[in-house]
Amino acid sequence: MAGLDATVLETEARLTAMGGDDFGDILVRYESLRERAKGLHTLLVERRRGIERDRSAFVDQAVIASLEAEFAQLSSELAEVDTEGAAIEADTAALSVSEAALVEARMLFESEWGSTVIVATTEAAEIRGELIALRSTMERTETDQRRLSAQHESLTAKVQTPRGRARPPRPGAPRRPVRIRVARRRRTCR
Repeated sequence: MAGLDATVLETEARLTAMGGDDFGDILVRYESLRERAKGLHTLLVERRRGIERDRSAFVDQAVIASLEAEFAQLSSELAEVDTEGAAIEADTAALSVSEAALVEARMLFESEWGSTVIVATTEAAEIRGELIALRSTMERTETDQRRLSAQHESLTAKVQTPRGRARPPRPGAPRRPVRIRVARRRRTCR
C-alpha cells in the first residue's frame, strides 16, 4: 500500500511539473457535463415515449370514431334493404296471386267458351300482351329480390365484421323500393 501511495505522489508531482493542475478541474467539469448530457438524453427519451403514447391514443380514438360512424351507416343501409326486401316479397306474392287468377280465369273461359266462340284477334293479342307484361314484371321482381337478398347478406356480413369497410353503392342502384302494382282486368267475351 505504501508503494501505491508513493506512485500516486510521484505521478502528481510529475503532472504539477508539466502544468497538470488544470487536468483535475477539467476532468471534473467534463464528468459533470457528461452526467448532465446523460440526464438530458434520458429526459428526451422519456418525452418521446410520452408523445408516442399520446399520438397512438389519438389515432385509436379517431379509428374508433370512424368505425362507429361506419357501423351506423351500415346498420341504416341494412334496415333499408330489409324494408325493400319485405316490399318485394309482398309484390311477388301479389303477382303470383294475380297470375294464378289469370290462369284460372283462362281455364274457366276455355272450358266454357273455348269450343264454341272464337276470340277476336285483337282481344287475344291484348290478353297475350298483358300476360307478357305480367311475366316480365315478375321476372324483374325476382331479379330485384335476388339482388336485394345478396345486398342484404353483404351488409349483414359487414355489420357483423368489426373492421369491415363499406363499399360505395353501385352507380344507378335504386335507393327506394320498387313497388309493382298489378291491376286485374276482367274481360267478358260475347
